[in-house]
Amino acid sequence: KGDDWLWLETDLGTLAPGQQAEIKPIYLSMNTFGSWQEFRQFALQVNEKENITSTDSLEAVVNGGNPFVSGDYELAVYQHQEKNFSAQVTASSASGSFAPRRADAVGNRASLTLPELPPAGFDAVNIAVETTGVDYQRQVAVFSCGGQVEQKQQEQEGIKVLTVDNGPVSFSAAPAFGPGVFSLIFQGQEWFDASFPAPGPKSWWNPWLGGTGVEIQSLSGKSLLRQPRSIQFVCLPDNLGNQWQGLQIEVDVREHEKYQGLVLRQNVLTLPGLAGICIFLELAHKGLAINAVECASTVYLNPGKTSSGSWVQYLSPRGQKVGFKFGEDNETPDVHKLLFGNPGCPQQLMIFSGENISGYVNRDVILCGAWKLQSLIPGKSIVTLPQFYLFTDRDIPEAALEPLSKLRWVR
Repeated sequence: KGDDWLWLETDLGTLAPGQQAEIKPIYLSMNTFGSWQEFRQFALQVNEKENITSTDSLEAVVNGGNPFVSGDYELAVYQHQEKNFSAQVTASSASGSFAPRRADAVGNRASLTLPELPPAGFDAVNIAVETTGVDYQRQVAVFSCGGQVEQKQQEQEGIKVLTVDNGPVSFSAAPAFGPGVFSLIFQGQEWFDASFPAPGPKSWWNPWLGGTGVEIQSLSGKSLLRQPRSIQFVCLPDNLGNQWQGLQIEVDVREHEKYQGLVLRQNVLTLPGLAGICIFLELAHKGLAINAVECASTVYLNPGKTSSGSWVQYLSPRGQKVGFKFGEDNETPDVHKLLFGNPGCPQQLMIFSGENISGYVNRDVILCGAWKLQSLIPGKSIVTLPQFYLFTDRDIPEAALEPLSKLRWVR
């Protein structure tokens, strides 16, 4: 290899007269793969992208990997390498809710019991592992759950409305209004921006509904409203055994040349006592295969009695906080975490997803969403990664939210 060139050598052995030899293909790429999972997909020559994550040689697991806790919960630290594990583990609360606790490793494991969280609360557990050769520090977020989820039907503005109430949070949808949740209330404060009880124009959208929504490339809002839709109460367990309850909004696309046979399901779910919700989409297609269709799950926000002063904040690649204020046209880059707030609200709304999300503000709207290209294949369902909307009184580092990225709903 030289300063700006390189060569490759292979041993072909001794070739007899007329004999041929062939080397295996060599691939040269630059900035081609966005992650090691994509490189693995290419190396194995598979089209389906698997949700695979790596495990650290020294692993800290809070509540069995489940970020939603009820009552006391356990912190366990594992040594996955084949060597002696002599360590002291210290756990402390980022909010100061409990005094530091310590334990020594036994075998390849150390464990501690941590106290329950306050109702509708959250915390970040600081974990410090001190070994003879390595000091290891991690932070893991946990969220309090417990109680009951109430499902209600009533009339508002002469329209039947379905409401889910878990104590700190309630959210509502109305089949006659449109295919989405139009209200999200936390501790008596409305956080969604919507046109309920009737669609109307806003900015360049007409019709505009606000709240939660689904956008499909080349499927206009007017066309989406013409399709049959339904809303029902559901209970959908995740891969960790949490029993999520909420609303499933289904749209059956029948009157559209391109998307006839497409069924869209938006799931808006919560857990008992959780100060937040999660949203994910299901897409099932019975028509002709369609490649690379941009699909989006969106939410329009209005934190506070007035939009004035509202802001959206993200973290730059260098770790700098950047905030965009309501009133000027700005869009965040693709990130995994956003923070929304208003000077009149003591709480903030943190949005996190394992896939890319972005925020947009102008003088009319505050919008958050996940836009992704999907291939619609007949007989195959797509379940998107969830977006979590969690109310907090302070920011949580993105690394502490990693357990949220491992939650899945396999239907």
